[in-house]
Amino acid sequence: YRYTPTTGIWQTVWLEPVPAAHISRLKIVPDVDGSRLLVETSVSGAAAGLSVSVTAMDGSRPAGSGKGAPGERVAVRLRSPRLWSPESPHLYGLKVALLNQGKAVDSVTSYAGLRKIEIRRDQAGIARYFLNNKRLPFQLGPLDQGYWPDGVLTPPSDKAAEYDVRYLKEIGCNMARVHVKVHPDRWYYHCDRLGLLVWQDMVCTRRFDSVVTPGSASEWESEQRSMIDFLHDHPSIIHWIVFNESWGQYDTERLTRWTKTYDPSR
Repeated sequence: YRYTPTTGIWQTVWLEPVPAAHISRLKIVPDVDGSRLLVETSVSGAAAGLSVSVTAMDGSRPAGSGKGAPGERVAVRLRSPRLWSPESPHLYGLKVALLNQGKAVDSVTSYAGLRKIEIRRDQAGIARYFLNNKRLPFQLGPLDQGYWPDGVLTPPSDKAAEYDVRYLKEIGCNMARVHVKVHPDRWYYHCDRLGLLVWQDMVCTRRFDSVVTPGSASEWESEQRSMIDFLHDHPSIIHWIVFNESWGQYDTERLTRWTKTYDPSR
């Protein structure tokens, strides 16, 4: 079979005025064992002489803070840390400011979940998933192809995306595997907020493509790097699926090593 080709706007679009030097991206890495969040702030424009401050909020209360330079990891040590899990999907608010001699020239807000995912051997020597240093119960959920009766591959509204995630939780699922597509960002936000684990496919080439050229390989790898960057900060995502059913598969060992190295938090 073939998937129906689609095109169009699939993410929320906005126009925002920004100062000459401004925050363009956050990269958030949770460190459960260190009870901290590591926040790297990318800045567009002239960043020389500027600094960054990061404050984590637990509700309305500050839970930790840190300062550093643009482009370096700022460690935010959390007081009385609260972990993220499907049973308790706690999220910290983040306030990040770009400072020039102590005065904010730009600021953004975000959020983060403190969680750790790994595969390790149990007492019987069997490889198991561990979440926050505890064995993760059986993962149950659908192969989510992300079709909508009134939006094809784009949800018709934010409420529809929220319902999609909430319904899975209500019927007893604790995960979903997003199958060879990327959802709009809000869908992952609802997974973060409601506590649904996500296995995210890298979007492979067509099923029957058997020849991967250097040009197509370079383009595919660039797109997968962009996808990981785009989705990196969602704590609900615990797994990257490099290839689906061998579609367009090549250099499996190299690409698996690259993925593990590029994002060791999953």
